[in-house]
Amino acid sequence: MSELDNHNPTPRLSEADAAALDRLMDGRSDDRAEERSRRLADLLGLLGTAVAGESDRAARVSVTDIRARREAVRAAEAGDQSILCDADAAALDQWMGETGLQDAELARLDRQESLATLAIRGPAAEARSREALIEQTLAAIASAESGREGRMRMDDYPEAGGSRFRMSDLISIAAMLLIVASVALPAMQGVSRYREQAACLSNMQVAARAFGLYAGSNADMLPMAAAGFGGSWMDVGQPGRSNSANLFTLPREGYTRLDDLACPTNPYALRGNPEAGMMDWSSMKELSYSYRVMPDGGLRMTIAVPTTTRVVVMADRSPVTLRASRGEVIYPEENSPNHASRGQHVLRLDGSASWATSPVIEGDNIWLPRHIEEMLHEVRSRLGLITGTEMPASETDAFVGP
Repeated sequence: MSELDNHNPTPRLSEADAAALDRLMDGRSDDRAEERSRRLADLLGLLGTAVAGESDRAARVSVTDIRARREAVRAAEAGDQSILCDADAAALDQWMGETGLQDAELARLDRQESLATLAIRGPAAEARSREALIEQTLAAIASAESGREGRMRMDDYPEAGGSRFRMSDLISIAAMLLIVASVALPAMQGVSRYREQAACLSNMQVAARAFGLYAGSNADMLPMAAAGFGGSWMDVGQPGRSNSANLFTLPREGYTRLDDLACPTNPYALRGNPEAGMMDWSSMKELSYSYRVMPDGGLRMTIAVPTTTRVVVMADRSPVTLRASRGEVIYPEENSPNHASRGQHVLRLDGSASWATSPVIEGDNIWLPRHIEEMLHEVRSRLGLITGTEMPASETDAFVGP
């Protein structure tokens, strides 16, 4: 009674079946189509029997009823005259009630149900659904792409106050931090230097008390490990010869600690308590302070000098002996390396400690003995200072001026 279109699977009546259905609905009869009309009537009689999907009929009826009523209201409000004819409207109302249906009305209901199926599931509805799905997919892709680009742009991120953080803001902050660093770092370095100098001065004061305690227990003598030197007094680590072993007597006999003889700027300085049997530091780099070279027989705290304030007992490490131990050229007026050659702390025989910006104190260079100071003075006085009239001694004499 029906056939399938090759391009559209929606069921439809053939021309012969459609003609037979029209004759059956109009009550007309034709001998040539009597057999076809009889079969069509038999098929229509099956509408009242249970078929597959019969349980869904109530839902379809409700949907169709709602759609029809909504369309009727819309058409009435818009003045649209495109409404169902009386026969179709009566058939639709009877379909909703599913009672008292005649064969002709059943035929109309069958056609209406086919039309409803086409409206709900037809090719046009599927096309519209497909277009809507495509539009939704494209919108989702565009939204995801926009979000990804936003994450890659730094100035798209809002600040707490709602404004955007721009690259210019970042540059301004970086410039401000550089300015703060240029001002703060020198100040912090100055504070660090002051703290190191204060710690070093405190060590000098502790050492002054230790010298006084030792002298009080040893006939007013300054610390001395041996009666004399059997070699070079710069041989640190050789207790029978080095002058540093004399200073090591203070921590060795418990008058002070190694920490009190360690400058905070010396990373190699020993700290804590000396091990049993230790008599000296092991190397020049462990030394933080230079101790007065002891003359034969030692030195008393109460020597007969016009003033004891000029006699220096201990100072920051000497750069002259440090260079001499390495075989380097010495500079007599060089300051101690303990504080970046800015100066040195000195401890005098009367127990006073102070900061000096030059190793020459009241005409006495604390790095050199008296006779070497006199030799340097004599050489300088003979050669004189440069006055601006000197000339190169020969063509091979390299002499540069200001």
